[in-house]
Amino acid sequence: MTPRASAAPLLAATLESPNKDRCLLIISGVILEILK
Repeated sequence: MTPRASAAPLLAATLESPNKDRCLLIISGVILEILK
């Protein structure tokens, strides 16, 4: 599985999460690390 493919379900789960903003910050940080 590509990093991008594994990030997609994670992102989808985040959008459902009540604590969206904090999760989005964490996930975007992870994605930036992956794509570096």
